[in-house]
This record gives sequence, structure tokens and C-alpha cells, in this order.
Amino acid sequence: MTEVKEVKKTTKRATSSKKVTEPKVKKVVEPIEEEVVERKSYRQLRNELRGLKDHIEIEIVNLNAGETFYRDKDGREVFRLLKPSDKEYVSLADIYDMANRHSGYFSDHIIAITDVISDEYDLEDILEYLNLKEIYSDIERYDTDYVGYILNKLDIDKFERVVNSCDEKLATSLAARAIKLYREKKFDSRLKEEILAKRLNRDSLFM
Repeated sequence: MTEVKEVKKTTKRATSSKKVTEPKVKKVVEPIEEEVVERKSYRQLRNELRGLKDHIEIEIVNLNAGETFYRDKDGREVFRLLKPSDKEYVSLADIYDMANRHSGYFSDHIIAITDVISDEYDLEDILEYLNLKEIYSDIERYDTDYVGYILNKLDIDKFERVVNSCDEKLATSLAARAIKLYREKKFDSRLKEEILAKRLNRDSLFM
């Protein structure tokens, strides 16, 4: 006899191939509100700093091509900066006296204020108090040795724009520094020399 085997059919259940889509979460980006610092007026600063001038120190830098010093009305030497980029700390009282009696130290770009040692007042406050803000309105990095920065760091195109738009006193200060550096074999940009010479109506800076 032949044995008959029962063949069982197995039926596979079809599984769904659909993916379950998770609901999209919309990210809400809240705008960042910049804190607006309300600047003090000249009148406020004058009233507040009147009694603090002797207790606040100011850092200054020499922009001049050579030695720079200052004596007050009593003949006391307030500071002496021996070479370009030299820095020194002096009292706000002395700087206030200088800005009122000999403002040319700033307007002729002989020295600049680079820092103020205070938790309450910053450089902007001091420039406002001393009525010096207008001098630096078009000068980048005015809180540094900006004469050296303009002369050595700017590319030709930007250097030319700065020289042609700046006041003649700044152009003269740049030229004086360029001459000093050239004599020390630390400046060899013929293009920058020509731009400065043209601005000052000279044939050459180095001859």
C-alpha cells in the first residue's frame, strides 16, 4: 500500500508595509531681544564724575612717531611715552585737564585713550565726558594704536579710502610714523607711501 501524506498549506499573513508617520513638531524660534544700553548724558557724567576724577585711572597710548610727554600747569610731569605704541596709566583728573587745556594731544592724533579702569564707566562714557567722541567717529579701533593699525594692517584699497577720507592731521600722523618705520627698515610699502604723499601734496615721504 502506498502511504498518502497530507500536505498542509501554510498561509502567510500579509504584513502592512506602511510606515507610521510621526506628527511633525514645529519648532518655534523666539526672537532674541538685544539689550539696549541706555547711555548717560554729558550732564549726568559731568555731575557723577566731578568727585571721582582722582580715583579713576585711564590708559593712554602713544600715537606719535617719537617721544611724547605732558606737564600740567604746575610743571608736574604727568606722563612720558618714549616710543610709538607705549602705554601708561594716568588719572582721569589729569586727562580732563589735558583735554580742556591742550586738546590737540587728541585732535592731532598724538595720544589716544584705550581703556578705563572702572566697573561703572566705560570708554564711551569717558570720551563723552571729555568731549572727544567726534574725533573718533570715523576711526576704526580707536581704542588701540590706530595709527599703527591703519599703516600696517589695512590692505591697499582700504588704506587708500581711509587716507583720502580722514582729516589732514591723521594723514600727517600716519606719514610721520611711516617715515620713522622706513628709517628703521620696518616699512617698505611703496604704494602706501605714494598714497600718503599724494594726500599731503608731497612728491615723496622718504626723500
